[in-house]
Amino acid sequence: MNALALHDSLLGASSPPPTATPTPAPTPGTSTLISPNGDVGSAGVTFTWSEATNATYYTLVIYGVGTDSIIFTASYDATATCANNECSVQPGITLAADFFAWLVQAENNGLGEEWSTVGGP
Repeated sequence: MNALALHDSLLGASSPPPTATPTPAPTPGTSTLISPNGDVGSAGVTFTWSEATNATYYTLVIYGVGTDSIIFTASYDATATCANNECSVQPGITLAADFFAWLVQAENNGLGEEWSTVGGP
């Protein structure tokens, strides 16, 4: 008996071949904002937050309170931005003190968890 005949006799000719069920990516945790560091009136401000479990990248959003609009958004790879349980980026934009808010979302293969709380200067 050949392999196809054996397969058909055990499972039936109309049975589809077995398929593996993929394991879903774990949902990342929520980050806690730590601080903007540096002069917010210059392009040297650094945004720092806690590293979230299972995160592969982060989305940073900076909101202009005075303009009521998003003034900056970018995604960052976790391996390039995080060390010692903290993540930091310097987006290179100039912000007016007291006129912005920011938040971060940790993501893992398209799965995003809660956004962090909103922070500001």
